Amino acid sequence: MGFFCIRSFSIFGIECVPVTVEVQSSNGYPSLSIVGLPDKSICESTDRVRSAIISSGFRFPLKRITVNLTPANIPKRGPMFDLPIAVGILAASGEVEIKTRFDVALVGELSLSGRLLPIGGATAVAAGCADKEIKYLVLPCENAKEASLIKNALIIAADSLTQCLNILSNDELDAKKYVNKEAGLKTQVHFEADLHEVMGNELAKRSLEVSIAGGHNLLLIGSPGVGKTMLASRIPSVLPPLNEHEVLEVTKIYSAAGMLEGGHPVTRRPFRAPSHTISEAGMIGGGSPLRPGEVTLSHNGVLFMDEIPLFRSNVLEALREPIEEGRVRIARASGTYIFPSRFFMIASMNPCPCGFRGDDDKECLCTEDKVRRYLSKISGPILDRIDICSRVMRVKKLDEFKCSKESSSEMFGRILSAREIQRKRLASANITLNSQMNSAIFGLLCEVTPAAMKILSSAYEKFRLSMRSISRILCVAMTIADLEAAEKIDSKHICEAISYRMGFGWW
Repeated sequence: MGFFCIRSFSIFGIECVPVTVEVQSSNGYPSLSIVGLPDKSICESTDRVRSAIISSGFRFPLKRITVNLTPANIPKRGPMFDLPIAVGILAASGEVEIKTRFDVALVGELSLSGRLLPIGGATAVAAGCADKEIKYLVLPCENAKEASLIKNALIIAADSLTQCLNILSNDELDAKKYVNKEAGLKTQVHFEADLHEVMGNELAKRSLEVSIAGGHNLLLIGSPGVGKTMLASRIPSVLPPLNEHEVLEVTKIYSAAGMLEGGHPVTRRPFRAPSHTISEAGMIGGGSPLRPGEVTLSHNGVLFMDEIPLFRSNVLEALREPIEEGRVRIARASGTYIFPSRFFMIASMNPCPCGFRGDDDKECLCTEDKVRRYLSKISGPILDRIDICSRVMRVKKLDEFKCSKESSSEMFGRILSAREIQRKRLASANITLNSQMNSAIFGLLCEVTPAAMKILSSAYEKFRLSMRSISRILCVAMTIADLEAAEKIDSKHICEAISYRMGFGWW
């Protein structure tokens, strides 16, 4: 009778839990059974493992083999247990001589030829190794770059089962770094779409700048063809780069979702634009196996919702929690999963079903009842969470059809400076953007001149604003002041912020 155990991990949402793979080889009818709540993909690994062992030149033992995945009360999913199971079978049956080591973890899917295939969630696994004080992580070569983002994990990449066995047979493991972290974080991405191509609409571009600088939710309203989508498509060209911590967070999400391109870490902010036909599970997350939704894929970036009234009402209402709390909680029988979703939303819409309400050149053909039904698709609580509302106007004269003088790089510079001011001011509150401030933080860290406060008080009484509206106006005004490197919120800053809030007046 032979016994061998090795450490591994299982992915739950975007997090991982440690799993010990125990393998026992005994006399009896030749069989291979896997216990410990494995899912179908793990049960199917029996055929992959057998073929990989034989193709690698080893003899598959004609014994009774039992594989136990502990702890047994947690469901196990995915093909990443192929490698530890194959190594365990060969070691327990005496085909290879490997000592049991609890400072090493193995993950990897095996092909029928014995080659190691990339897995999803390698970044989370590497982070789990660091948290559980597991010194070495052996995984497929394609996952080495993303996993090496975790500083405290020693990554060893293998391209086959044979190479993995050779690595484990050495008493001293050789851990190598496969990516230059600093070079990866400083990678510059060239965007062909530039803001200087957007003609006119300087006010809309200004509102976009304020939105991105402070991470404020923005709604663009305009008739069909005035340039709402064109303006939104230029957003990636002015988004600030991810810092090292944000790179790790976003890479972890995309790795778990199996969406990393070539195994490279994500170094630029996400910009997600889901279709209006998306389901609630697709937006928030869900399914089986559990996958992150668009709000999580937008973490540390932008969620763009084109023609927002066309989205299902249940999808829009589900956005309340992630917008407010920056996370999504999904309850399942196996437990509650928490997905990060701190993004800012930029949405666009027509002012009415035909799209020409308030247009100076074309007449609106919609009845008041149709307009009311159309606008009611966006509920008051969702509107209340949008800080800036901006009209995108039609360019009326042909001689106005010329490129803007201001390029994306100029706006990018101002946004970067404003965000650096916010980072320094809000560091003590453990937040980075003005949009994340509440009233208590604002009162401690921000200052409003008496003249600006008098204007705000007048607007509060005249327009009967809610306290949430007042709080959001102050946060937007702070961002406007940061764009000018002003230390206090002055009258002009508060007036501009109020004008953005009053953009909902046409409603």
